[in-house]
Amino acid sequence: MTRPTPWALIAAILFCLPTSKAEISFINAELGEVRDRAALEGKLYFVHFTASWCMPCQWMEEHTFSDPRLSQYVSSHYLPVQFDVDESRGRRYKQQFSVRALPSLLIFNAQGVLIDRYEESLEPEAMLKILQTHDKPANKTVADAQIGGQSGVLSSPRPRFAITRPALIPEQTMPANYTPASPTGSHITQPEQRPVVTTKLKSDKGYGIQIGVYTDYGNALVEVRRLEQKFNQPVNLYGGDQNGKQVYKVIVGLFSSKPEAQQFLDYLHRNDILGFIKDLSGL
Repeated sequence: MTRPTPWALIAAILFCLPTSKAEISFINAELGEVRDRAALEGKLYFVHFTASWCMPCQWMEEHTFSDPRLSQYVSSHYLPVQFDVDESRGRRYKQQFSVRALPSLLIFNAQGVLIDRYEESLEPEAMLKILQTHDKPANKTVADAQIGGQSGVLSSPRPRFAITRPALIPEQTMPANYTPASPTGSHITQPEQRPVVTTKLKSDKGYGIQIGVYTDYGNALVEVRRLEQKFNQPVNLYGGDQNGKQVYKVIVGLFSSKPEAQQFLDYLHRNDILGFIKDLSGL
């Protein structure tokens, strides 16, 4: 009987040790401080707005920010910042940048100029592609006179809005913004409205086939991926409220007419997949 060598024992011990999970390490600082550091290091930075009650935000925490490839790229090329909109600092920056949807990702160049924003949940591959697109020399160059010269974030051009899957549209009525004065002349302060958990949908006109309703965002995304691989049709999520709970409706296809949607529904039924036609303009 052969005895294991010391190197074999060491290798076995290392194999059994738990591996640390790579994840993005967010900076806890004011944006003015982050901008100065970005200028010194020649890096871009991004701000992610989140909340504990935002299910897509928590999904990104678990799946996107823990992706090893994304985490490694961010560590080398970006300064990451995250704000909870329910905390004082998060509320302040939410108002400053007019954040009305969660999750929201704001990308700044090294000068502190807001160059892009995304109001949606992003998978690791999609977020990595976005960050790589903006990681250009022109966005990392700062004049020496600007370094440490300002305490805040520079004024920014009007950002463009990008659209990527998974899409999520809330079905909810926005409260009125006006509150009348009380008889005594004092004004009633309206509670601060939470940002909507939302993203932009590719289109809000036409018809689709609703396949299912999920209460778990992760399970809904699994079904989206499965259906995208099975059928050559767009698959989207619509968020809404059902019996006081957040739900996610999986809808396949984008058809310009109801007869076209009916043809695809018949095809699904022949493949033992149940569903019904949904008018997207009514969501």
